Amino acid sequence: MRITLSFDNGPIPGSTERILDVLKARGLRASFFALGKLAAVPEGRRLLQRAKDEGHWIGNHTMNHGTPLGETGDPEHVEHEIVAAERVLGGLALPERLFRPNGGGRLGEHLLSDAARTWLIAHKYTVVTWNNVPGDWIEPRRGWVERASLLARCSRPCRIAVGARCAWLRVVAGRRVSAMLSGSFSTSRARARFSMRRRKPRSSRAVIRR
Repeated sequence: MRITLSFDNGPIPGSTERILDVLKARGLRASFFALGKLAAVPEGRRLLQRAKDEGHWIGNHTMNHGTPLGETGDPEHVEHEIVAAERVLGGLALPERLFRPNGGGRLGEHLLSDAARTWLIAHKYTVVTWNNVPGDWIEPRRGWVERASLLARCSRPCRIAVGARCAWLRVVAGRRVSAMLSGSFSTSRARARFSMRRRKPRSSRAVIRR
């Protein structure tokens, strides 16, 4: 089984460091889909720079993580959410340009408007979705690792997306991530298979393999 890890909604001081520490200790690389508003502050930018320096991919996850782009009433939503975040991320972002829409962990028409799709295609973005959302933000939060493992058995390759209320792994950055990486899965380096709307970046990713 091949699993690609991605973390959304950061960077958050106090949580992102712990996630990076765990990934580094396990020899894993992941993809971080950052919010422009958090990347714009000095501490957030420092954390993303560390992530990039340690071999992780940085992608665009909108500026504010507000109303899904397919449902928003803002006529300037492409500029306010996608373009604004792109400007903030600048050289930190992967050159191949990855974008993850926000939508409460659900796939559907609500993720992207026609204007957003047109802009992303014109600017050669790859839209990265998911097929394993264990609901780490849902109370009670205990048990999401087991849910992720169960879901992973049903989808191959598996793309686990872990979000955050205000952190990249929602109060699970240290011990529970270590438990997931150490207890539920073994690790190795290989090429990950993203489910992407456009071309695949050529760089390799570290993945978790059963």
